Amino acid sequence: LTVKADAAATALGFASCNDYYQHRVVAPVSAGGLGLDPDEYSGCEDNAPFSGRSASGARYFTNATFLNLEWRLSESWNVAGGLRRTEDTKAQAGINGFTTIANVGGVPIRRTVSLNNREERWGKSIGHVSLEYTPDADLLFYGRISTGFRAGGFNQVSGGTSATDLAGGLVPATFRAEELVNYELGMKGRFLDRLVLMVGAFYQDFDGYHFNAVQYVADPVAASKIPDPFREYTTNIDGTKVWGLEVEGALYVGDRWRVSGFYSFLDSSVGSVQAYFYDRDAAETGTFIHRWTDPASGAEMVATLPRPRDASGNRLPQQPRHKGAVTIAYALPLAEFGSLQWLSSLSYTGDRFPNIANIAYQQLPAYRRWDMHLAWASMNDSWR
Repeated sequence: LTVKADAAATALGFASCNDYYQHRVVAPVSAGGLGLDPDEYSGCEDNAPFSGRSASGARYFTNATFLNLEWRLSESWNVAGGLRRTEDTKAQAGINGFTTIANVGGVPIRRTVSLNNREERWGKSIGHVSLEYTPDADLLFYGRISTGFRAGGFNQVSGGTSATDLAGGLVPATFRAEELVNYELGMKGRFLDRLVLMVGAFYQDFDGYHFNAVQYVADPVAASKIPDPFREYTTNIDGTKVWGLEVEGALYVGDRWRVSGFYSFLDSSVGSVQAYFYDRDAAETGTFIHRWTDPASGAEMVATLPRPRDASGNRLPQQPRHKGAVTIAYALPLAEFGSLQWLSSLSYTGDRFPNIANIAYQQLPAYRRWDMHLAWASMNDSWR
């Protein structure tokens, strides 16, 4: 069914559709208009079938320059350092968008939404400095400070985010680079010619940690014009921390027995962030009042919506606090028949969460695993 623009406007008391467009559609709210963007709502047109176009492509370039230096202060002390300059360029070629006829208060108005070509560059100089102390040939202590960088990127027309959301500012077009400062202390040593031991502790401080989820839209002004101010997009979280301890070793008992294993402790704290996650007990997060203006009628609307979950301080996903394993191995020489090796391992992986919401009933339980392995090898290792 075709709706004539002039007829629809005159039925509302306006002289023509153009009169309605100028004094109602794009007129400021203070003058009794709807205040819609004239670049998006561009004029009158009789109602017609939807038409649109879409074409896209992507290009990625990375340029890096390295410099590493090492300075031996003495037989026991060694200093090393390095610099890296990284430049990442990301581009999206083509246009993604549509042209359609919007029903604005009962009058057909032409509406065009598009995303033009996009190109952004992210660059950062990163590096590391380490200090090593070797009191003897079998013992090493070290300390290290290093920085890291991951380029930002574009939010995409996917996952519930449309070209309209990006063009209208509901979702930020890009997200910032992620930066990291890492501090590490450790020791490596061989003791009594039978025990090999490595111990390391680290602390990582993230700025701009990349995070993708359904969140409240970025622009509060744009949110006041839509009934559902939630979109899925990638943003940055400042103040995210990760820290841990790792121990690994092997003890050789006689010529045939070996006991080896490792243990790691890993913990983290997410920076300030609120987002929406699936939760069968969503009522626990409460609700809030959302007020928005209907662009078609200009009426102020009110809705009660679920409040986003505050995940600040929670653990990062898929990170068990405790993880470890112990392996016992026995090697049996068989003279001209080769050798036989038997191994038995017991490993443990602690509980973890699938996302940063850390919802109790979604927690993945800890588990243990036992493996046994028997292997034969010929004298020259040509058969196994």
